[in-house]
Amino acid sequence: MTTRETRGRDGRYFDCRTTRPLWRGAADNVAVVFYFLNGYRFEYDSEVRAILKGFGTDEAAVDEEDTTDYLRSHTEAFDLAGEIEAWRDELVRYGLSELTDDSSDPND
Repeated sequence: MTTRETRGRDGRYFDCRTTRPLWRGAADNVAVVFYFLNGYRFEYDSEVRAILKGFGTDEAAVDEEDTTDYLRSHTEAFDLAGEIEAWRDELVRYGLSELTDDSSDPND
């Protein structure tokens, strides 16, 4: 726990600046990364938060068919190797431009 976090009545930690549960953003991001690593792009909206909250509070109450339909309608397959290659090329180009930049600022 950091100094900006506090524990709520239900025992979860909250970010004192936003008063939102810290797990909320993390759960969204974990889902996106999980899909990405399996070759899918997950474009979610606010409905996913209700689904994740349902799993966290009473997983038996979450409608499996509706959740499956939601997940299928918000994902698309992509070429993971191609995506990684594009990122690598972009990072190399960025690194080379930073090395060859004649900036007068020594902190650049």
